[in-house]
Amino acid sequence: MLERVLAIETSGKIGHVGVAANGVLLAERELSEARRHARDLTMRCRELLNEQAWRPRDLTCVVVSIGPGSFTGLRVGLASAKTLAYTLGCPLLAVPTFDAIVDALDGIDGTVDVISDALQGMIYVTRYRKADGWEVQEPLRICPASEWAAKVSEGTTVAGLGVSVVEPLLPAGVNVVPPERRQIKLAGLIRLAASQPKRYQADPWSIEPIYLRGSSAEEKRKAITASGSHSPEMSSGHAGG
Repeated sequence: MLERVLAIETSGKIGHVGVAANGVLLAERELSEARRHARDLTMRCRELLNEQAWRPRDLTCVVVSIGPGSFTGLRVGLASAKTLAYTLGCPLLAVPTFDAIVDALDGIDGTVDVISDALQGMIYVTRYRKADGWEVQEPLRICPASEWAAKVSEGTTVAGLGVSVVEPLLPAGVNVVPPERRQIKLAGLIRLAASQPKRYQADPWSIEPIYLRGSSAEEKRKAITASGSHSPEMSSGHAGG
């Protein structure tokens, strides 16, 4: 399944696409926040395939991160991955972003909270604990950063791009991973997918990004509705956030 892989990671501000063979990353391209739309992602994928002298139909698998993370980035990345997998008839492996982050934390044991910024003082958090491997101890939730920080236990390790949001709130005795280990890495995403392909194999027709809230536009619309102000011009479509 993973002989020739295209991998897409767009959950953070800086996205990446890459190609791998038998679980080993061969090359990757960076997608800046300003260039993370479908056209540029397609161009980077084409460049990578050309470098390896691969045709699209040579791919045996598409791997993609599914969040939580940037609303717009995840939509673009997953839509591209689903289209490729369906068109080529190859498997799609959809990996939760937090799974890949915690899996890469070599040398760390015990409890790890992986966090990302959900904006407006909120965070996404999943709690993992290491047994034979990393297991979810508390599933993904969204909560106020201050509420989480008030309850986090001494000895817990905190990882993920949301560390910078909660770091000023952390009590003594909480461990923080260094900045270079907070973000999902494409090589780690591929390694995890290759190690558990059955767990992460997804249906291109039904798989969706992981959100616990809508886009910025949706949140504003809910606030207006809750306040009793209804605008007939308000769009019901999704917007980036």
